Amino acid sequence: MKVSVAALAFVLSMALSSGITTPCCFNYTSRQIPRRFVVDYFVTSSVCSQPGVIFITTKGRQVCTNPEDAWVQHHSPFPLVHPENRR
Repeated sequence: MKVSVAALAFVLSMALSSGITTPCCFNYTSRQIPRRFVVDYFVTSSVCSQPGVIFITTKGRQVCTNPEDAWVQHHSPFPLVHPENRR
């Protein structure tokens, strides 16, 4: 039992110390962002509980949006795919 707890603690500490963070969207913006304010975007990882597209604005803000909304797909110059599926 002590070995299991120690192994679990080690695995958790390695995950926390890896420095890799995955931004996820827990709620979406209710307003459409004007295209002129969007400088970049990325699709959230498949490890997130719900899909999302994060737009980065000219002021550096990251805004979570619903990838199923038509305006979100229109703002994205490339097809929306998960980062794991990119080649």
